[in-house]
Amino acid sequence: MVTKSHTEDICERGVKFIVKKKIPVRTILEFQFKIPGTNTNVVGLSEVVRTKPRRRGRSYDVGLKFLWVQLKNAKLIDSYVRKKRIQEVIKKLHKK
Repeated sequence: MVTKSHTEDICERGVKFIVKKKIPVRTILEFQFKIPGTNTNVVGLSEVVRTKPRRRGRSYDVGLKFLWVQLKNAKLIDSYVRKKRIQEVIKKLHKK
């Protein structure tokens, strides 16, 4: 099954994305995505750990747990997540 989706959230251990068809929990998937600001395709294996219908049931939030990612790509993910967290903290500090 090849499908495009919209990534909604990413962390060191997994990713949350939106799809139109329900994917059963425990399904093993191969994934591929680009980290914003890079030209690198991150490819790996993952397991579906959560599938939740969105409003009106037209799409689903799917949570993947990374099972395998190349070390260089894991480092890119970690770097991106850290940068986003720092930006969020700075944004909160400016609101105060």
